[in-house]
Amino acid sequence: MRIFLLLTFISFSAYSQQPNAKIYQEAFESGKAFSKNIKSGRIEPLKSRIPPKDTWDYSRLVEYKQNIGSKDVIYGNFLMPNKDKTIISYNLFAFDIKQNSYYFVAVVSYKVINEKLESNGSFLFTEKNGLKNWWMNVARFYQGNDIKEVPKKYLLEICPPPPFRE
Repeated sequence: MRIFLLLTFISFSAYSQQPNAKIYQEAFESGKAFSKNIKSGRIEPLKSRIPPKDTWDYSRLVEYKQNIGSKDVIYGNFLMPNKDKTIISYNLFAFDIKQNSYYFVAVVSYKVINEKLESNGSFLFTEKNGLKNWWMNVARFYQGNDIKEVPKKYLLEICPPPPFRE
């Protein structure tokens, strides 16, 4: 019976999708590396792309690029797993504190498979609907219990500001 329980425990651990400290570190570093071009203003490859409706607009990225280095632009980055911890998303935003608005939010998503990360897509938001949907998910995360499972070094102390005034 002990052998059966031990094998069951080992099998469960091997297939568990729960992220560990190494997975969080890898997701954070990979997301940071993936999003460094947009943060540094290298947006030219996006000029000819047609974004999905209500997600992003190139002109907003140009506006951001013109304001890089301004004391009014603040950045935030954090990790946010989905409810069942099978996906971890790296979130990066640039926020203008004077205008009280986001220049962009970039999200890089990873699937957690057998304690390894696999790319699951990337998303960019500059437009009201995309930003609002992103923020609603972030607010739920910050108000819920799942935030307690993410190491503090991969979180912001407080929830990012809402992208709307109401």
